[in-house]
Amino acid sequence: MTTIDDIARRAAVDALDDARRTVDVERGLADVRSQAMRPTDTAAPPARSSTAVRWWAITASAAAIVAIAVAATVVLRDDDRRLVPVDSLPVDSLPSTAAPPTPTEAETTLPATTLSPATTTSSATTVATATSGFELEPLGIAVGCTGGPCTSVALTDEGVVVAYDPAAAELTMYADPPVVLDVSGLDGFDPEQSYLELIGLDEVAYLATQSAGITDPVGDLVAIALTGPRAGEVLARADQVVDLSGDSDLVPTAEGIVSVGCCSFDPVRPAADAPRLVDWVDSSGAPIANVGPNLRVEFADGSVTVVRADARNERTWTIPGVANYRGMPTVGATADGGAIVSLQDTFDATSPSRVVELHPDGTTTEHSVAPYVPFAFAPDGSMLVIDDGEYAWLRFS
Repeated sequence: MTTIDDIARRAAVDALDDARRTVDVERGLADVRSQAMRPTDTAAPPARSSTAVRWWAITASAAAIVAIAVAATVVLRDDDRRLVPVDSLPVDSLPSTAAPPTPTEAETTLPATTLSPATTTSSATTVATATSGFELEPLGIAVGCTGGPCTSVALTDEGVVVAYDPAAAELTMYADPPVVLDVSGLDGFDPEQSYLELIGLDEVAYLATQSAGITDPVGDLVAIALTGPRAGEVLARADQVVDLSGDSDLVPTAEGIVSVGCCSFDPVRPAADAPRLVDWVDSSGAPIANVGPNLRVEFADGSVTVVRADARNERTWTIPGVANYRGMPTVGATADGGAIVSLQDTFDATSPSRVVELHPDGTTTEHSVAPYVPFAFAPDGSMLVIDDGEYAWLRFS
């Protein structure tokens, strides 16, 4: 999942974007492998792998990002219904004296085909423009970067917000009633140097924490139960598998979590043969599989195809006019059987803001919601963004 610090870091290196597009850095890291998650009582650590999320860069780059967001009218990312990895973190809003511009949308009518088991739908053609409104709903959760990791957030499959506050060493699930867990005393867990990556199945949180005894930006991935008899416990962990420099994104798949590197320009993301950093576990620590929906994107010929794979079916939508950029787009499954994707290249401040709803009937609706950049999506299409230094929902009105 892309974090707010990833966006800050990426904005800072925009000047190198053209040069980096000609270099296949990720393939030079192909030897950096990870092993499967081991139970907490196992001794052998998995191999180091290149995954992603560093939140330190945001403090130094916040002012620059706000300026870039205003000048470039950065777009919103799509809404991730499951938990996508959510690949883009939001940028702070315009100063409070400036009202955000009116979002716009464009509807594309696509010829839909009959969906049957193990088959796909296709997409394509006509565009009509319209105006649509959005409502901003602050969550009262401050980003809170104070010389270290920021407060990080993710969504459960049902769209419930979960936040990790490194200063307080607390994991909070904003359910009814809320669940607050003190994780300060967990073995092998550095509360002040940890980040919430995503929420897996059965309300299990996956956090990256700086690997003990290592000065390089390398982290362990730990699974912590949010609910159940083992709430607040580490259920499983994978050592030295997370690249904390911010150059990769952690992405959920059917079997577990994989890494999508920033710079390889792989046409299919996540790649079918991407090594798993960890396997899914349930709230008791037992192995569990995710039957879907799972999502991937495929770049080709100036377009991107979004694939939603459920237990028996696959559905696809092809969106034209999309360059092959780096990293994993933020993409999510919607409750109605569709999906939503954000096509904002967070490495490039001039990239147009495109959030595209992918409807079950094969049509699409495109939105521009600058200056916000969504980084997670609820099943109803609501988008998590940052506004005036705190997290907020951006909802369709």
